[in-house]
Amino acid sequence: MTPQELLKTKFGYDSFRPGQQTVIDDILAHKNVLTIMPTGGGKSLCYQIPAMLEDGLTLVVSPLIALMKDQVDALNESGIPATFINSSLDFSEIDDRFAQAQNGDVKLLYVSPERLDSGAFNQLARLPIDLVAVDEAHCISQWGHDFRPSYLALTERLHELPTKPTIVALTATATPQVADDIKQRLHISEEVKTGFERDNLAFKVVRNQDSDKYLLDYLKLNAGESGIIYASTRKEVERVSKMLKKHKFSVTMYHGGMSKDQRRKNQDDFLYDRALVMVATNAFGMGIDKSNVRFVIHDSVPGSLEEYYQEAGRAGRDGLPSEAILLFKLRDVQTQHFFIDQSERDEQSKQRAYQKLQMMTQYANTQQCLQQFILDYFGEKEGKTCGRCSNCLDTRDSQDITVDTQKVLSCVLRMKERYGKSLVSQVLTGSKIQKIRDFHFDQLSTYGIMKGESQKEVMGLIDYLTAAGYLTASGGQYPVLKVTSLGGAVLQGSERVSRKVSDKATKTLAEDDELFEQLRQLRRELAEKQGVPPFVIFSDKTLHEMSAVMPANESQMLDVKGVGESKLAKYGDQFLDVILNYQSEAKTGVQA
Repeated sequence: MTPQELLKTKFGYDSFRPGQQTVIDDILAHKNVLTIMPTGGGKSLCYQIPAMLEDGLTLVVSPLIALMKDQVDALNESGIPATFINSSLDFSEIDDRFAQAQNGDVKLLYVSPERLDSGAFNQLARLPIDLVAVDEAHCISQWGHDFRPSYLALTERLHELPTKPTIVALTATATPQVADDIKQRLHISEEVKTGFERDNLAFKVVRNQDSDKYLLDYLKLNAGESGIIYASTRKEVERVSKMLKKHKFSVTMYHGGMSKDQRRKNQDDFLYDRALVMVATNAFGMGIDKSNVRFVIHDSVPGSLEEYYQEAGRAGRDGLPSEAILLFKLRDVQTQHFFIDQSERDEQSKQRAYQKLQMMTQYANTQQCLQQFILDYFGEKEGKTCGRCSNCLDTRDSQDITVDTQKVLSCVLRMKERYGKSLVSQVLTGSKIQKIRDFHFDQLSTYGIMKGESQKEVMGLIDYLTAAGYLTASGGQYPVLKVTSLGGAVLQGSERVSRKVSDKATKTLAEDDELFEQLRQLRRELAEKQGVPPFVIFSDKTLHEMSAVMPANESQMLDVKGVGESKLAKYGDQFLDVILNYQSEAKTGVQA
C-alpha cells in the first residue's frame, strides 16, 4: 500500500498537507529528518504512515501520559495497532505490552523519555525498532523554552539501539538556534520546515484592563465554545475558576498542587466536553490533543514567546477559526521576573530567561502585525501581515505622542543610556526616592516633566517605544535603555510617533448550525460509551463538513475529510441517520 492510499483508507484524507509527503519520503528512504510544523499542521501523520509501511516497530518518544493515551486511542479507532508504556501501568501490564511489541502485534509503541534512561532500555533494545519519532523535540535543546534533562540523555541512548533506526524529530516551536542544536544531537542532516504561521488563528493583545470583567464578557459572548484560560499561579487559577463558576460558566481547573486523581478527572471533564473551559497553570496542555479548542486566553504573561506560541497554538488544532488572546498587565511581567530570580538555574540560563521575557513584553506592545512579529522571532523574516490579528484589524484612532516620546528619549540620553525603564520612569515622573538624589538626577532638565502621568503609564510608553524600535533594551536581569537611530530622528524632529489608544471583548467566533449541534450530541454520546474523548471519533472540522455537505450514503460519507474506512464501518450509519432525520424534519417543516 502507498502512503497516499493509507492516508485515504486509514485517516480519511485525500491529500497531504504541506511538508508531510516530503518527511514521509525522507523516512522511507531511511534519512534522519527534523520536522518543524505549526501545531495542528499534522506532525503525527509524518511518522504514523511510515510506521504502517515499515516491517518493524516505530518507537514514539512522547513527554506526557495524556498525549500517549489520546494518540493511541485515536490510532486504534482508525484500525492502527498501537500501545503505550508509562508509569500508569503495573509491571505485568508493561511486560504484556513489551511482548506485543516483540511479537509484531503493534506497529507503534509510545514511551516517555525517562523510559530510555532507565532499566527498561535493555527491553527496548531487544525490540525490532525501524523508526524512532521524537515528539516535542525542542525539549532536547538547552536553548529551548522547555529543556528537559531526560531528553538530553535520550539522544545518547537512541544511538545505542542495535537496529540503528531512522530518527524523525518533531516540534512546533524551534528558533534557528534550537533547530541546529536538535540536528547536531540526533545526527540529523535533513530539515522540513513548513513555516510557523497558523492561518486559522487570530492573535490579540488586550493591555492593562480589568481582566475579570474581560473574561466574563468574553465567555458570555462566546457561550458554548471550548477554551483554555492560563494563569501564572495556583492561587490565581483557583480564584479565576471560582469567579467563573459563581457566574454559572461550565468550568474546571488544573494545577500542580492538586492530587493526581483530581487533575486526571478535571482533564477528562475538559477533553470529553463535560466542562467547556479549563483554567490552568502552564502545567496543563502539553500533549493535550483536543482539537476543538476555540480560544486560548492568557490571563497572565508567559515567560517567553516560544512558550506563548506553543500554548496559544492549542486553539484551533482542527483548522477552524480560533483566537489566542493575551491580557497584558505590567505586574505579570514583574511576577515572571520574580520566578526567574527565585529559580535554581545557573546565571547564564537566567540571563537568557530575562531576554526572552523582554521579547514577550515587546510582543505585547508592538503595533506591528502580531503573527508577523512571531514569525520574525522564529527566523521567518518574509512573513506577510495576517489581516486578522488585533493590530491588523485595529480601527481605533491614532494619537500623536511625538512630544511624550521626545521627553522619554531625551531623559534616556541625559541619564547617559546606563539605566533601565524603572529608574527612567521615576525620573520623568519626579519621584523623590533616595537613589535619584544620590545620582543628582533631580537636577536634570527632564526630571518631573511627566509628573502628570503615573510611573506605570510611563513604563508602558517605554515598552511601546522599545517594541516600535525607538529604544533598545539590552542586558539580562536589568536591561539598559539606549536610543536607536530611529529614536534620534524623532529627537531631531524629522520623524513623528503615533499610538493607538482600550479594547473590549467581542464575539468573533462563528455560530454553529442546528445539524452540527445534533452531530456533536451524537459524538458526545458515543465517546462517553467508549471512554474516549469526542474528538477521537470525529473532529469539529469533520462534523462541520458533514453538516454542510449532508452526505446521503456511505460512498458520499467517505468523501468527507476525516472519515476513513474504519470509522465509516464503526459510526457511518449512526451519523447518516442523524443527517437524514434532520433533512426529513426540515422538509416536513417547509411543507407544514
